[in-house]
Amino acid sequence: MIPKICVIGSYAVGMTMYTERFPVPGETVPGTGFQQFHGGKGSNQAIGARRLGADVTFCSAVGNDRLGEQALAKLQAERLDTTHVNVHDDLPTGVGLVIVDESGENEIVIDFGANRAIREADVEALRPTIASSDLLLMQLELPTATVEYAIRVAHEGTTPVILNPAPFQRFDYTLLRYVDVLTPNRTEAAMLLGGAGEMTIEQLAAALHEAYGCNVVMTCGAAGAYLRTDRMATLVPGRTVKSVDTTGAGDAFNAALSCKYAQGVPLDEAARYANIAAGISTTIEGVVPSLPRTHQVDAVETGVV
Repeated sequence: MIPKICVIGSYAVGMTMYTERFPVPGETVPGTGFQQFHGGKGSNQAIGARRLGADVTFCSAVGNDRLGEQALAKLQAERLDTTHVNVHDDLPTGVGLVIVDESGENEIVIDFGANRAIREADVEALRPTIASSDLLLMQLELPTATVEYAIRVAHEGTTPVILNPAPFQRFDYTLLRYVDVLTPNRTEAAMLLGGAGEMTIEQLAAALHEAYGCNVVMTCGAAGAYLRTDRMATLVPGRTVKSVDTTGAGDAFNAALSCKYAQGVPLDEAARYANIAAGISTTIEGVVPSLPRTHQVDAVETGVV
């Protein structure tokens, strides 16, 4: 079965430069190693799901500028349905500026640009696609009203929802009762519970499940993923790999989890598959370049590598 997945989320260009130290106000310092790359959690997860065999419709927004043209070219090259990627004349394509010093610390400034214009009307135009999809996948790099409206639309059409609550934003948490799978990391889980103190992974997952009724898949880095549902409370272990860049691991995980869950695979099996995909992604530098393809994950599953 080829899963049909609808992704509503952000597209943004990442621009990175390296420097010995951060400038103080009013100072200019030399930088090296400038890189420009495709990004945005929505775009990353949409591409990740497509590479793992899903039929993906991506709803997003870019500016009517050179970066927007490059974005559409990339998304179409990855064979995503970009019918619902809107081009805006009055807002630029989203951009994140990252400065990294010699110790590895970074400073980031993000202008989400056209992503701010993804509104309820865009979701309404997408309603038939959501209703005919096996799964709706979202993150929180969107206006929260848009996320809330999309959850309602999916619920009305009985389409399962996976919500990756990253980056954390406050929204109407009561709508989580309509979310099938919530995929926070430890920090996001604690913030969803109002700051939750020194709770363990197990306690956080249990509290989220009890409070909102949704299945919880907490990403735990190299340790794997902790699942809390009505029927299970278990850690699905990760796979030991030689990591070089963990930046895109969460997006790879959510993309892979969505593909399997949309096919009706049990959640613990889907999480095991997602752990493999996330592990592979950490062995390659960059986010989009590291998102694995089906044959790479299958090779690990079958013990070929």
